Amino acid sequence: MDSIDFGPLAFALFFVGPWLYAVVDAFSRPEPHWVRVNHNKALWVLALVFLPFLAAPGYLIVVRPRLRHV
Repeated sequence: MDSIDFGPLAFALFFVGPWLYAVVDAFSRPEPHWVRVNHNKALWVLALVFLPFLAAPGYLIVVRPRLRHV
């Protein structure tokens, strides 16, 4: 029987999940009265959600091969 690779699931649960929860939680609350800058929230959400996916190739190319040789 083949073993199951839990790497992508663990990545999704422990890395993307908290980011997604934090973004949804932050943007679902009303802004405080002292916030004067009107940010484009859609761009911030996209940036925060896709930041882990932008960092993943660097991890796979740079960090993971070095860990393999340790």
